[in-house]
Amino acid sequence: LTIKSIDLDSYNTNLQIGDDDEDDKAFTGTLPAIQNASNATIKTENEDTKATISGDVNADTVDLDSDTSLTFGGKVQAATIEGDGTITVGAGKLYVTDSVSSTKLKLSDPTLAVGTTVFTSKTDTVAADDFECYGFTLTKSEGNTVDTFKIASLNFAGLQITGSTNEILPGQSVTYTASAYAPGTSMPEGYAIEFDMDDNSGVFELKDNGNGTADVKCVDYDDTFAEENRATLKAYVVDESGDEDDDYGE
Repeated sequence: LTIKSIDLDSYNTNLQIGDDDEDDKAFTGTLPAIQNASNATIKTENEDTKATISGDVNADTVDLDSDTSLTFGGKVQAATIEGDGTITVGAGKLYVTDSVSSTKLKLSDPTLAVGTTVFTSKTDTVAADDFECYGFTLTKSEGNTVDTFKIASLNFAGLQITGSTNEILPGQSVTYTASAYAPGTSMPEGYAIEFDMDDNSGVFELKDNGNGTADVKCVDYDDTFAEENRATLKAYVVDESGDEDDDYGE
């Protein structure tokens, strides 16, 4: 099943991604651009929900439940961004017209630098500390109609994993790379990266190469229960003793 488009027809409605009522109702995947959503709320639920919306979006509210993650592939305009989850956008592609409340903000750009524009807002609506910025701090420049928020500093906050695909056919393997986030920062001296895999029912084999990369091979396929053909690859920061440093998450 492929969803080619979602059109909310300017209704005052909610588009819910994931469901907190059941553990297995998290959503992981990509949705097409949400059209005519200016009166709608886009809401994520379930801590395992990790969704991407492609294309540009203009919504009334983006509401991100705790530990959920929503990535936007295009430009985003929203009156309100709220919730304790994570929103990921490209630098300079977000415009807020009303308010932000406690949401974690990440940037999808492969390179970042001090002075890069992160987002803009309608004048006097958002403060520099309204977002919980991941790997950077903000400085605010006030304008007559638009305020501009730029990177004031970069800091190492954790790891990001990149790979050519998230889908692996039986018998094939993909190499994934974990690197420091924010881009341009480094891990503390003496620290290293280790990989692990959650929810693996024997469908995948993991090889940690010991250099910040890992090979994942699909060695089986369950044609009865589709959910068994999924797993979650995680990268951890470990200290000189090989212990995970919880300050940097996973």
